[in-house]
Amino acid sequence: MDRNGFESKLGFKLITLFVFWTLAFVLIHSTINKKPFLVWASMVAMVASACVMFMGHAQEILVPHRQGRPYEELRHLQALKNIPFFFNGNVSGNFMGVVWASGREIRHWNPLTQRDLPTEPPLAFMSHEKPSEILPDEILDRYEVMVLGFFDGNFKSKRDTVLSNYISVIRNK
Repeated sequence: MDRNGFESKLGFKLITLFVFWTLAFVLIHSTINKKPFLVWASMVAMVASACVMFMGHAQEILVPHRQGRPYEELRHLQALKNIPFFFNGNVSGNFMGVVWASGREIRHWNPLTQRDLPTEPPLAFMSHEKPSEILPDEILDRYEVMVLGFFDGNFKSKRDTVLSNYISVIRNK
């Protein structure tokens, strides 16, 4: 973010904070002087100013765990058009959410036990770890492995890591 953007946001927050505290003073003063309409109006205005102040942080508050790109992008990536999709590991948690969001049928393939590709390349490969760490050397030597990125459905819990994965395309060299 450039300096002017930071300064304008800081100025906006300072003004909103000033308005909030002014309204708090009005609330206290009207409560002491027993003016119910001013009590109500200042409370409503305080809530509105707090909403305005935190409006810019709504994404951070509502979606705090986003680590990667959304699975919905997989539907539109040209590199994945008409190629089969495979996942290594145990399928648990909300894996159907990943299938639904990506719009793909995702089949199981464990490259540690099944050292050959499950189908002719190209194919898409989803894994918790980086593909270079889990694919056997025979596959890494014979095929090109292009990592498209790290994807996160943002519907994972701390104990359910199946929903954050690297997506790669394995092609002939």
